[in-house]
Amino acid sequence: MNPRHLFPRDQSLLPLILTAAPFLVGLVILALQRGAATDFGGDASLIELATMEAASGRRLLGAYSRYGWHHPGPAYFYLLAVPYRLLGPDAGLQAGALLINAAAAVGIVAAVRRMAGARAAWGAAAVVLAVCLGVGPVYLRDPWNPFVVVLPLLLFAVLCTAVAVGRPRALWIAAVVGSFCVQTHVGTAPLVAVLTLAVLAVRLRGGAPHHVLMQRSGRTHHRVGSVVNVATAAVLAVLALWLPPLVEQVRADDGNLTSLARFAVGAHATHPVGEALLGYTVGASAFPLGKPALELPQMAGVGQVLVVAASLLGALACLVWGRRHRDRLLTVLGATSLLAAAVCVVAASRVVGPLLGYLVYWMVAAPALAWLGLGILAARRVGLVLRAGMVAGLALAVGVGLAMSPASLDLHPPSAMIGSLVVAQARGMAADTVSLRIASKAQWPTAAGVSAALERAGVEVRVQGGWISMYSAARRPRGDEDLEIILSDPGAIVPGLVSARGFGDRLGTVVHVRRLPAADAGVTMDAG
Repeated sequence: MNPRHLFPRDQSLLPLILTAAPFLVGLVILALQRGAATDFGGDASLIELATMEAASGRRLLGAYSRYGWHHPGPAYFYLLAVPYRLLGPDAGLQAGALLINAAAAVGIVAAVRRMAGARAAWGAAAVVLAVCLGVGPVYLRDPWNPFVVVLPLLLFAVLCTAVAVGRPRALWIAAVVGSFCVQTHVGTAPLVAVLTLAVLAVRLRGGAPHHVLMQRSGRTHHRVGSVVNVATAAVLAVLALWLPPLVEQVRADDGNLTSLARFAVGAHATHPVGEALLGYTVGASAFPLGKPALELPQMAGVGQVLVVAASLLGALACLVWGRRHRDRLLTVLGATSLLAAAVCVVAASRVVGPLLGYLVYWMVAAPALAWLGLGILAARRVGLVLRAGMVAGLALAVGVGLAMSPASLDLHPPSAMIGSLVVAQARGMAADTVSLRIASKAQWPTAAGVSAALERAGVEVRVQGGWISMYSAARRPRGDEDLEIILSDPGAIVPGLVSARGFGDRLGTVVHVRRLPAADAGVTMDAG
């Protein structure tokens, strides 16, 4: 029997279907886990609180950054809001992250299929699924913003490639995806900006392939009109996405965008070239060596160096092969991968403070472009059965990885237990609003989990002192709170606290709860 008879006549959709399949498996499993208790704390709980605000249309800022400002915009939280409402806090947040990664993965394969046909789409599907498997399937559904931005950033780069090779209609999609990446993780802004400028320069130079240029004046006029329409759609889409942070900037005395700009142009110590290269090497080798650790090593391992060297050689090979064979797609993919690598090294040198693993994780998108080009080149030279078998095997491996991942991520059990106790206290005292004081710095992860537990129970949380920057200005105390909740380390002396002891000390957190008269609510403003 001819092996081709094993496949449907129209095989161009199979790469898309196989790419989406493992994500569908993960979504089904998460749906079955709906209602499971969450043990979130720290950053995950801050993301949950932001998603709650987005679900009610109140969120104007992105995720909190350790530098004291927020990432530029809330697009990510508005995307999370729907699955959060449907599936609850734990499964909903993870399902939202998984859906975003699924859309990005399928979008990459679809874009390649649109540019170069079904054979190339098989290669793109194999590379995308291999990247998912290499970095770890569990991180495809981790809602932390440094993780969720990787595949969308790769999609943005592929869409820029599409525009450069003569697909101007991809411009507005690239504008939306690029805006999402920057709003979700501002560390991606240098790469998004450089690739945007590069693709615009290519378009202005008339860089479309010869066969797509229209010669007759009527068709040329139609083409110009089409480009104008696409550019207009891109501008409108970007304005819509950036409206919330612009509103916050206008409303606030010192807006978040101003804080970001001040930080960006401020005088900060830069990392030497060696450290920047180390950061890029660790981040870029996340595929296939897995997510980098929090603390970067003193020097890169042999495997990491070999992976990065292979990706650079692969990018160069795509560039040379593409130019020699007049294959514009491979040429642009190779050139873009090399350009992205250079941008990543510069970006790593500008990181303020220590280079941490999650700060360079997004850089895996740069070498992934080279692997994408090599995958497309290989797919053009192997038979259908081998192509399909490879993609199906990778899809199965990713699906199994998602199925075997733990039900809950970013666990912080003290947050759940303390949260339950505080919720019981608030309900017992018929409180609608609480004023939260974090009296010990080490208690902020538990405080975030407690805040999320209270909000899920219908109790509004407002945060005292300098800790408000970790939440949002809307959570500043107003003086009408029913209770004050104070979290401190066991044995810590809490200024202004009359009672000598609270509850929860055996869990590593001492909780003091006291009723506030309306006239005195919010008077204590110690940030700890």
